[in-house]
Amino acid sequence: MSFTQGSFVKLHGLANAKHYNGLTAVVIGDMKDGRIPVQLLDHQEGWNESQPDPKKECAGKTLNAKKTNLKSSDDSKYWKIEQMQNPMSVYDLTTRTNIGFEFDCSIYVRRVWDTFFETVPPQPLDDDHVSLLLDEKGHILYWLRCDAIMFHMMIEKCRGRFRIFQSFVDDPMSPGYSGREWCGTNPPEGLLKNSNWKKYGRGLTVSREEVEYLLKTIIQMQRMIPSLLPYLLENVPGITSEDIKILQDGAGKARRDNRVFNRAFEVLEICRRWSADAVSKLGPLGITEIGVQNNAATGTIFYGEVACISQGNRRLFQIPRRVYERVHELMSRLTCRNIISPVVFLKILNTGLWWKDNADPDTGGAIGFAYHAARLDLHQSEEEGIKNAEALRKKYKDRLKAMRKSR
Repeated sequence: MSFTQGSFVKLHGLANAKHYNGLTAVVIGDMKDGRIPVQLLDHQEGWNESQPDPKKECAGKTLNAKKTNLKSSDDSKYWKIEQMQNPMSVYDLTTRTNIGFEFDCSIYVRRVWDTFFETVPPQPLDDDHVSLLLDEKGHILYWLRCDAIMFHMMIEKCRGRFRIFQSFVDDPMSPGYSGREWCGTNPPEGLLKNSNWKKYGRGLTVSREEVEYLLKTIIQMQRMIPSLLPYLLENVPGITSEDIKILQDGAGKARRDNRVFNRAFEVLEICRRWSADAVSKLGPLGITEIGVQNNAATGTIFYGEVACISQGNRRLFQIPRRVYERVHELMSRLTCRNIISPVVFLKILNTGLWWKDNADPDTGGAIGFAYHAARLDLHQSEEEGIKNAEALRKKYKDRLKAMRKSR
């Protein structure tokens, strides 16, 4: 077990300072000479705030402990210490305002986001950006914007710990949940069965490793898209095998020939129109009611090694079962839902094609997959916010450039 700065720990096995055993502390520095510096957050049992006993008043004291005397702790009540200067966190916004009643993840995230100053423009999520995201110091909010798979999530970072926020629109196949229900301790029955809620909900704070796992899952999903798209494209009327090859070769190669480049954009437009039309016919919730594997739920039926994805009686896609199951595995890690709506595949087709090639060259922003970052400081003026945003934007660009130059 590695204890990084900001990790919460429980003290145990101390021989010369037994009165500290069982107390919670936070790691405040790196290991040196075999010991890890920690700051106590608890008082001894029996300490009374109205009649404090100096012998039991431990909170705030620091000591250097051996690694063997520390155990990981997820006691999230101590995460609020940093909020003394930033009293309104995403948790507070979600549980105390109308924002928390939103089910649609994109609307919920946008309403939270509009409360703060955006400090980093949308960026594609790759290994370099994951490193920047995890290492940035301060009270930071990240918005994981995965339009291509209909998934939006927020990550709030403070004192080296993280909180994860999400919501999900209610649909006929599976009950949804609002941001407030995600943060609550008494959620609806459907959310009680969600293993992600058990790990990340209720306002619990989690470690860097947990967040990194989620981010890496999104990156794996991004890398899966190019191998999935040819199978989806085969099902779109008017798209030929030559068209699919043009898209697979990428924008760089297509730009060498005006005819090929123009045809590529025609194909993109055909796909987007077709998928948008199909989505509009799925109804306001965007969900099919025809089912899967004989249990009439997901719109996917398997025939041997082929997965058929349907909208009512209309077949949308026919793709290899192994490809479908890989998409299902990755999506399940993010949502903990055992089904994938047909609309997800339509969104992949609508916003996943050439999503990297369509990125803004100045900001790196992309529609299909991107993340935003904001520094949470409600005490700054708008002018200060804009100034700080520019400074952090430059810092990100410089650090990213240095990382890539060092290779």
